[in-house]
Amino acid sequence: MRDPHIVVPRATLVGVLLAGFISVAATCVVAFMMPVAQIAQSSAPIADFISRFMGSGAGLIVAIFAAISCFGALNGWLLVGGELTAAMASTDGLPKRAAERNECGAPVVGLMSCAAISSFFLLLAFSRRGATAFEFVALLSATTSLVFFVICALAALQAWRSGRLPKTGSTLVACIGALVFSMVAFYSAGLESATWGAACIAAGYAWRRISLARRNDSR
Repeated sequence: MRDPHIVVPRATLVGVLLAGFISVAATCVVAFMMPVAQIAQSSAPIADFISRFMGSGAGLIVAIFAAISCFGALNGWLLVGGELTAAMASTDGLPKRAAERNECGAPVVGLMSCAAISSFFLLLAFSRRGATAFEFVALLSATTSLVFFVICALAALQAWRSGRLPKTGSTLVACIGALVFSMVAFYSAGLESATWGAACIAAGYAWRRISLARRNDSR
């Protein structure tokens, strides 16, 4: 790839914007053109929307592609989770065993732990009570991630002020837009998820401080 330091960030941003636009547009179309009661009772509102206006066959095709997309996203997130777990373990954020890799360079412990945890909560989602637990975990993970989005947006604003980012209007709009979106999403997740997310971050910070202290004592 030519100029990966330019192409990869640009492709990432364009891909996120495109996916976000398609998702919001599809959601708005369904919300505005289908009865609210029917949407609330549907487990696949977009497929039902397609079936209503284009026939049951088209709705089935959309549902099949949605399932394929879910499998692809799950596979990708498992790989990301494994690498993230190994990276955190290498900096004393998690037990050192999670950083171990096999002869192919794959973080086995991280991959297996992420797969086991994901499978457990997916199985919970099959029951009504388990679905509530699955929803809570999803909100918790989203809220915890949003904290870092807020921090990154604030850091980007500081970099814009200091001149480390181009001092253009578009850069400022992007930084402020990211911060506003993250704060709105953080607020929408609810107080309970925000509180548990803060507790998880505090526990992770405490673990890291203890690990660093132990390593310094061993030296």
